[in-house]
Amino acid sequence: MLLRFELTPLFILPLLLSCLLGARPVEAQDAGLPTHNLVLSLESYVDDATVRNEQSLANLQNEQGETEVGRGLLSGSVSLTYLTPLTDIFLVGAGARYLGSYRYEEDDAEEDDEPTLMGRLFELYGRAEFRITLTEDIQVVPAAELGVPLMFPSGSLQERLDMLETTSYSVNSLPRTGFLLGGEVGGRLRLEHWLALRAAFGVVHEKLFLYDASTEDDIGQASSSFSLVRLKVGLGAEVNF
Repeated sequence: MLLRFELTPLFILPLLLSCLLGARPVEAQDAGLPTHNLVLSLESYVDDATVRNEQSLANLQNEQGETEVGRGLLSGSVSLTYLTPLTDIFLVGAGARYLGSYRYEEDDAEEDDEPTLMGRLFELYGRAEFRITLTEDIQVVPAAELGVPLMFPSGSLQERLDMLETTSYSVNSLPRTGFLLGGEVGGRLRLEHWLALRAAFGVVHEKLFLYDASTEDDIGQASSSFSLVRLKVGLGAEVNF
């Protein structure tokens, strides 16, 4: 079960992105518009998340639990996105985002409790956006993203995986994956024909499948997932060529 959750998105996303990047921007080329756009963004965000754990041992034990956690406003990320226009107002592309070492705090944690470290978190995504012109140099930019998060375990998550392995559960060392879906509304200010500044506000729903393991005799089962809703604000620069 774990391999199905982790490997399937890794095959689907490159196929989706290759289709997006291989699309020929016919109308944009005919209009003489730049066909390559790189956007570098810095973002600050807050996460409201839930950790769900389940474990059973034959018919003797069945434990389920949910913990409400969060990640504060001082959290930051950096993303790089490539876009190419399909028309003069519609662009598609792909990007990567790095959120650093991901730590969260339980909602009922004491003031002196240390945040819980899960690992380093990356996101790979496909992106589509519209550019609605207000003036010659100002545009409103609604956008959507669909992608795959990648969690490289460390800290408490790695300790949990090690513990499961030592008690005969089938776990592996692959990055933990899942899915993400986000929406965004932003603005774009053109400074030069090749340079623009951007600002945006967005909402993201994301889910990571941390593990879904069983013992060799299938007597024991253990699973965990991490779901979040993220609010983010970002500032960026766009280069067109």
